[in-house]
Amino acid sequence: MRVLEVDAERGLALCCAQAGERASVEIGLVEPVTAGELLLVHAGTALGRAGGEPGP
Repeated sequence: MRVLEVDAERGLALCCAQAGERASVEIGLVEPVTAGELLLVHAGTALGRAGGEPGP
């Protein structure tokens, strides 16, 4: 899922899937996260970065 917005204070990111659906995702395991990154998400929790993109 692609990160649209980050709420670092709450440890959440608004993300969008390829099909267009949006979801709030817990990002505690992969922080820091920035808008535009691709995340591997399962059950509402980001498990890692997708596409081989390095973290900030």
